[in-house]
Amino acid sequence: MARGARGSGSGGGGGAAAEGGGRQVDAFTVQAVVEERRLQAVEAWSHYALLGLTDGTLQLASQVPAGPSVPGGVPGPSAPGSPAGDGSGSDVDDGARGGGAGSEASGPAGAAQQDNEGERRWAVVQSLRGFATGRIRQLTVAHERSMLLCLADEGVNAYVLPGMRLKGQAGRTRGASCFAWHGGTDTLAVAVKRRVLLFKYDGLEFVEQREASLPDVTASMALAGGTLYVGLAKRDYVSIDVATGAVSQLFATKGPAACVTAVSPPEVLLTKDSSGVLFGPEGRPSRRGKKARGSGGGAALAWSAPPAAVAVSGPYAVAITEGAAEARVIEPLDSADLWQRLPLPASTAAACPPQWLLASSAASDGSLFIASRETGAVLQLRPVSFVRQAAQLLALGEHEEALAMVAMAPPAAAGERRQLEDTIHLAYGRRLFTEGQFDEAMLHFGMSALAGPLQLLRLFPSLAPPKLLAAAAAEQGGAVGGSASGRAGRGKEAAGAAAGEAEGSETEAETAAAEPGGEAFVAAVQVLTPYLLSHRSRLAAAAASPSAKQPPPPADSQQEQQQQQQHTPKAAAAVEEPAPSPASRAALAQRRLEGSATAALLDTALLLALLAVPDSGALLRFVQRPNCVDLQAGEAALRSSGRFSELVALYHTKGRHAAALELLHALSQSPEKLPAPAQGASAELKGLPGVWAAVKYVCHMPEEERDLSLISTHAKWMLAADPDAGLEMFGNMRPPLPPSAALPILTTYAPHLAGPYLEAALASGAADPVQYEQELAQIYLERVVGASNKAAASQGDGGKAGKRGGAAAAAAAAGEASAAAAAADEGEEAVPESLPEYGKLCQLILESKHLNCEALLRVVPQQRLLEVRAALLERLGRHTEALRIHVHRLQRVDQAELYCDRVYQRRQAALREARHAELAGALRARRSQRVLAVAASAGGALAGLTLNPGSLSAASGGGGGGGARSLRFGSGSDLGDAVSGGAAAAPAKLQPARGGTEDGADIYLLLVQVLLEEEEGSGGYRPVQHAPDSAVWGDVACLLSRKRDAIQPLQALGLLPGEVPLGSALPFLEGALWGARERRRAAAVARSLRRAEHMGLLGQLADARQRSVVLTPERNCSICYKRILTAFRDTMLARSGQQNWTKALASWTCPTDPANSVGGACDPCSQEVWGNWEHLACRGPRVTYTKFRVPGDGDVTNVHITDYFVEGTVPIKELCPLKGLTEFDLDGGSLTGTIPTEFSSCYPDLIEIDLSYNKLSGGLPKEIALNENLEQWKVEHNELTGTISSEYGGMAALNWLRLSDNRLTGKVPETFRSTALRLNQLTLDNNGFEGNLYVLSGHYMVNFNAADNPKMCGMVPVGIRFAHSFNFLNTRLGLPCPEEVAGGWTDLSETL
Repeated sequence: MARGARGSGSGGGGGAAAEGGGRQVDAFTVQAVVEERRLQAVEAWSHYALLGLTDGTLQLASQVPAGPSVPGGVPGPSAPGSPAGDGSGSDVDDGARGGGAGSEASGPAGAAQQDNEGERRWAVVQSLRGFATGRIRQLTVAHERSMLLCLADEGVNAYVLPGMRLKGQAGRTRGASCFAWHGGTDTLAVAVKRRVLLFKYDGLEFVEQREASLPDVTASMALAGGTLYVGLAKRDYVSIDVATGAVSQLFATKGPAACVTAVSPPEVLLTKDSSGVLFGPEGRPSRRGKKARGSGGGAALAWSAPPAAVAVSGPYAVAITEGAAEARVIEPLDSADLWQRLPLPASTAAACPPQWLLASSAASDGSLFIASRETGAVLQLRPVSFVRQAAQLLALGEHEEALAMVAMAPPAAAGERRQLEDTIHLAYGRRLFTEGQFDEAMLHFGMSALAGPLQLLRLFPSLAPPKLLAAAAAEQGGAVGGSASGRAGRGKEAAGAAAGEAEGSETEAETAAAEPGGEAFVAAVQVLTPYLLSHRSRLAAAAASPSAKQPPPPADSQQEQQQQQQHTPKAAAAVEEPAPSPASRAALAQRRLEGSATAALLDTALLLALLAVPDSGALLRFVQRPNCVDLQAGEAALRSSGRFSELVALYHTKGRHAAALELLHALSQSPEKLPAPAQGASAELKGLPGVWAAVKYVCHMPEEERDLSLISTHAKWMLAADPDAGLEMFGNMRPPLPPSAALPILTTYAPHLAGPYLEAALASGAADPVQYEQELAQIYLERVVGASNKAAASQGDGGKAGKRGGAAAAAAAAGEASAAAAAADEGEEAVPESLPEYGKLCQLILESKHLNCEALLRVVPQQRLLEVRAALLERLGRHTEALRIHVHRLQRVDQAELYCDRVYQRRQAALREARHAELAGALRARRSQRVLAVAASAGGALAGLTLNPGSLSAASGGGGGGGARSLRFGSGSDLGDAVSGGAAAAPAKLQPARGGTEDGADIYLLLVQVLLEEEEGSGGYRPVQHAPDSAVWGDVACLLSRKRDAIQPLQALGLLPGEVPLGSALPFLEGALWGARERRRAAAVARSLRRAEHMGLLGQLADARQRSVVLTPERNCSICYKRILTAFRDTMLARSGQQNWTKALASWTCPTDPANSVGGACDPCSQEVWGNWEHLACRGPRVTYTKFRVPGDGDVTNVHITDYFVEGTVPIKELCPLKGLTEFDLDGGSLTGTIPTEFSSCYPDLIEIDLSYNKLSGGLPKEIALNENLEQWKVEHNELTGTISSEYGGMAALNWLRLSDNRLTGKVPETFRSTALRLNQLTLDNNGFEGNLYVLSGHYMVNFNAADNPKMCGMVPVGIRFAHSFNFLNTRLGLPCPEEVAGGWTDLSETL
């Protein structure tokens, strides 16, 4: 790892650097505790220093308030409220560790501690004289057992903490030199001369396990798991296997002593000359860190000189070397070690190192105690907090070491730790950025709460416009040039001071690092972009939260809100608003971000960053979404780079539609005028693609932002470039543009598209037919008239048609058409029929219901567009004029006949509707009169009233049957009726209507009349007075023959000229007479069929009455069964998730087979034993069987739905009306719930109940015993619990009882003795039954099984032992029951 060239901080005493390099930090401070020249042993417990003296006295020293008084007693560890307890908690800076307040404190941390701890001092708070016999050689606290182990002249004793009461003593340990304790295994090792005794503590006493011999006297020892490491007086190391006592030689040291120190329960530290080697529980070196020479490959620590004693206060190991206490980190945090050298007091510095004592364990705050046997001085090595040590490393530029150190801070200092971590990550990220390690730099930026977007974007000046950067900094309350990590000083004092010191040491070049260029810049931006997107997402999420501050509305909106609040009722205000949808929340967040300078900076930087990297479509997707990009900066960047598609999308999101459409216009029509060549997707928009892009833009324009003037301006060039694209634009807007706005634009720039647009708008429902069908007809008419005028002008008429719109334009066109028609040949059509609008106009006239035909007729030329004029006359009901156009002007008799067919069909349809309405009214009147008659006969008031059939017709508006016949069209009176009526005068000639409407009642006669007309000189028409020519008479004769059913013959004869020979009319007259005769014959046949049908219905009614039966509860007919079972089927199928019921009842449908149905078209029972519906049987007790056929009065006796896995509960209530049921079988299902208790009340004749293989729970209902006829009761393979009811023993007919595969318990009831004569099948297997089977000694079973009942016992009765399927597996049957053995065994073989 590259490191900055920064100087190392000085140690506590400013000593020289140790061998091996590393970083010197202030890890401990030194404070004097007490002086006691009789001192022989020192140990730390909680916040006390335990001092063992030469006379066996144990002293407890602790920090107390400054003053002469010293509190007595030994309070428990960290006991709240005690004087000593108060002292322990206040001297830890970060909740678990801290520096002392001694006079020897070093560095700024020590000065701060002196300010906090200046009023406390160390003092002996209690002295226990006679605590031990003789000298106290060693003290060790067993934290796991809350014991103090003490080695004195009398041996090793254990004392209870905190009471100091003797708890146990290790035997044969008198004269021991040292001992070692391992809390994880409760093992005690004691060195006595050249022997090691191994003890196991069982909670009451020390039990000796084994003994091992050593080559020399022991100097120090420590346990690591199952291995004991021993340092001998001759400076050799050996290991002893605790389990076997085997001794292994390790290595020797040249130091002053063979020092063994416990680091953790599975690890110890052995000194090797000036190094320390870590060994594990297997007797081998551990594999951490670097290797020491001659140590066998273990992890090593290096001190400046061979240590005399070593103690551990994580993560440091403190060694006593010549004239100093030296601390080394046990496991290096990084490539460089951390160390500190603390000079000892000058008065004791010259002492021989072996005279120094070092506590084997640390205090609760991590402090270590050292003492001098020569002077009796006790010193406290108090650790500096991890946070302050990390701050020192940060100042030294060791960022990774600082992160590792601050991570060891305790949870109580979480806030301070997090603040310093943010500062370290920020500084480290800057450093890595300057070194070009962008990925790692962004990783550390992302882990720092101080690394906001402002601090990050200062590293990229090209991505952060100065104006936006200044605005964002002002919004966040910081200066543009300020330091990001300066805000860290607002936290706790230690982290703030450390951050300030670290930041102060950085140069201006590091703060404002130069932006990379070229490929390095692209790589940096690619790493930066996800980080900016993450900040942008968090900013949007914060804005979308309900607690986010909303931007103030405009003044007008505030006034409107106040007025609404004044008029809003209080009750309405109390109603809770529904939760907003995700889309509404996103819109709300975007509105809140609109005025945010930070959001504008972030989005603008993202746009510039995406613009700098290779195009992948991300930039286009970004600007298409709502954003806060600064339009000025974004527009300039996108224009200069030629990314015009992205600029159009940016314009769209910002509502700058005019600029977007102008840009699309330039891209499509004149791309060479753009400031830069188009890049990306915009390079493909030249020509028609640009037109369609503009069309798509307009179609997606929000409705509230549409500007008709803008759309009209750009529609001109779009329609000119591609008419289809322009038409697509008006048709695909969502919501569509109103026709009132679109039609003027199309009429102005593309009149030929107005018609297709209106067609599509009417088809899609965007246009109102009432208003715009007339407009469409006028457009069609304008086009047709214009084409007609052009055609007339081409023939020399001199007329000229121009572009027109609306009714006025059509009128002008009609005037010009009249002028052109004056010079044209009379009756000659000048309009090409191939014109599409011509046919569309005719079709629209005939089909539309909203046209003003009079207005259209006024503008249609008189001599041209004759088919259009005839269609308009048809809609106006002026049939005579329309027929004259078809016959005389167009010479199209076939078209005239089609015209008459349309009118006749419409007339017939109207007459049918009128007849249906009249018949419906007559039926309603008759029904109401019947109701009145019934009421009158019941009350006696209208007893003599009789109904006149003729009054019905009168009431309905008609006169008897004649009223109905008068509705017949075209038939009137038959010719024979007219002839038989005497001398009937011929009807008058039909008079054509002029200017008025005709109902078309005699439309074919009108056509005959028109065919027999001739034109007068004045332009009118008159009937011919002479015999018509053969061609005209041929048309008339053919028409009369084809339409004879729709023409009244007498009226047709009256229209013929007098000179027409009667022989010429014979075909028509013969056809009329034949038609009348056929109609009479058809009426007679219909009357006979109706009479036969009526007689058949009467016969069926008589048969049905003969087969009717009386309905009683004991005897139900098939109709009642159908109702009961149909209701049951509907109930089952109505349950949610009942798919299996649907399969089971699939055959329960109607009608059933008529040949096998007795009770009508739907008979569940049928004439067979098995019904028409599956799973039913109708075997009533009163029927006589003959070859499996029964009469129709059989009852439903069996319901047998098996293996369909039907769901739900047992449907007894739905089938309860079937009182004659004898078999209720629903086995092989998925029924749940309990067994119903209504079987006896619903089915008194029930013989069999089979509910086996379901999922029923609960107990066996005792109400089943009420079914006196029940023979078979099957419930095996369920989930039943409880016992067998004693009532079952009284069931007179029970012979099958199947209870297998449940969870039933208890004994077989005593009442079952009475079932000996009938119960022959009993299955009890796979339950929890217990006891003997002596109650069944009188039974002779056909089938019996009691397996898998472990608590069943006793002798097996003979009648059961030889039963079929008898099985006593997993039972104690055949062995005596426990109560039998306890009460004395009695031979029951003869009895059983």
